[in-house]
Amino acid sequence: MISRYFTHSLNVVKYYNSPRQYNFLLTRKDSIVLNEVLNRFVDALTNEVRYEVSQNWLDTGNLAFLNKPLELTEHEKQWIKQHPDLKVLENPYSPPYSMTDETGSVRGVMGDILNIITLQTGLNFSPITVSHNIHAGTQLNPGKNGWDILPAAIYSEDRENNVSFAEVFITTPYVFVMQKAPDSEQTLKKGMKVAIPYYYELHSQLKEMYPEVEWIKVDNASAAFHKVKEGELDALVATQLNSRYMIDHYYPNELYHFLIPGVQNASLSFAFPRGEPELKDIINKALNAIPPSEVLRLTEKWIKMPNVTIEMTHGTSIASNFILLRHYPFY
Repeated sequence: MISRYFTHSLNVVKYYNSPRQYNFLLTRKDSIVLNEVLNRFVDALTNEVRYEVSQNWLDTGNLAFLNKPLELTEHEKQWIKQHPDLKVLENPYSPPYSMTDETGSVRGVMGDILNIITLQTGLNFSPITVSHNIHAGTQLNPGKNGWDILPAAIYSEDRENNVSFAEVFITTPYVFVMQKAPDSEQTLKKGMKVAIPYYYELHSQLKEMYPEVEWIKVDNASAAFHKVKEGELDALVATQLNSRYMIDHYYPNELYHFLIPGVQNASLSFAFPRGEPELKDIINKALNAIPPSEVLRLTEKWIKMPNVTIEMTHGTSIASNFILLRHYPFY
C-alpha cells in the first residue's frame, strides 16, 4: 500500500518480528472437489513462482532476504544474548543518511537499516544524544555512559585509530555547493571562502589543489548550506547525497552542486568503539545479507521524503514538521 499509493506521504518506521500471517482461499463446505483442486494447485507452486507472482504486485521493498537466517557462530549468538540492548550515538543532522524524529528515534537510511538488523539479529537499538563539545563520539568511552554503534560514519584511516568500522555499504562522491547564478561556473576562484567539515579526510588534498582558497572548517555540512545561500560562504564541500537532499528540499532555486574532480568518494558505514570485534562481525554479516537494491531503494525513498524540519544554525530553521537537525559536530 505504501509503495504504491503513499510513497511520499507515509513511511515504515519499524519492522516487527511477529508471527507470520497467512492468506487462504475459502470454498463452500460442499465444494469438496474444488477444494482439493485448489490445494493441489497451491502445493505445486514453487517458491520461485510464488516470489515472482508477489513481486508483480509490489513496486518496491522486497524483504524476502529476511526469511533466510544469518549464519552466526555460536559465540556470536551467545554475544547477542549477553548484549541484547545497544546504544546508538544519535546523528540527527545528516540527511538522508541519519535523522531523528520527535521522539528521538533514529530515522533516515541508517534508521531503516537498524530496523532490518533488529529483525535479522534480535538486537535492540536505543538512541543517545552526543553533546556539542564531543567530536563525534571519538572522545566517548564505551560503558555506562558510552555508546555501542554510530550510524552514517564516514570512513578514514585517521579515524580508524579511534574507532572500528563495519564494511562500507554506501559510497557517494564529494561535491562543491555554490549559489546558483546565470554566470555560475563549476570552479573555485582565488579568495573564495569555502567551508569543509573538519572530519573530511580530503581537507589536506583540497588545500593543495586549491591553495588560493580560504578554507573554513565547520562542524557539519548541513548547517553550512544556509550560509552559502546567504552569501556568508562562497562554497561548501559536501557529499552528493546530502547535497541532493538539502538542495532539492530547501534550496532548489538558490543552490547547485558539482562533482569535485580528482578525489575519492566518501565511504559510509557503521562505527564501533574498539574492543567489540563480535559486534562488528555480526553487523557485517547483517549488512552483507541486505541486497544492494534494497539499500538503493531506501536511499531514494529518504531523498524524496517531504516535510522534513531542519534547524540550520542558532535561531535559524526551515519549517517545523517532522525532523530536527541539531547544530552539533558529527562523523
